[in-house]
Amino acid sequence: MTIRRRCSERKCKDGRRCLKHLVLDVMFRGKRHRIPANEFAIPRMEPGRQRPIQSMEEARDWERRFIGEIKAGRDPRRPTSRAMQAGAELANVSAFLDAYMDRLVKPSGLRSIATVRSQISVLK
Repeated sequence: MTIRRRCSERKCKDGRRCLKHLVLDVMFRGKRHRIPANEFAIPRMEPGRQRPIQSMEEARDWERRFIGEIKAGRDPRRPTSRAMQAGAELANVSAFLDAYMDRLVKPSGLRSIATVRSQISVLK
């Protein structure tokens, strides 16, 4: 689990502060997953607020989401259909809880997904 810089000081004017060339690089179950950080993050940002990553802290947040998608068995190179339809309105609490389960619980790769699913069914 690492965030790498793929630029050298000769090629890039910003040097160590460069955030344009960050690459998310993770080894999971014997397979290496590598993608430029902005290429992963920008399609998953809210429509109208899409911008390049602006800090290492933000890059670490996106790295956690990257790892969650890999552990959930999805291909991180393809943006999810939910990311493209982020403006969908949630009509009621049940729809909100379903969206919460799909967007946050499943990508996080928790071992206790059954427990969360049970608690959400009680809330419904």
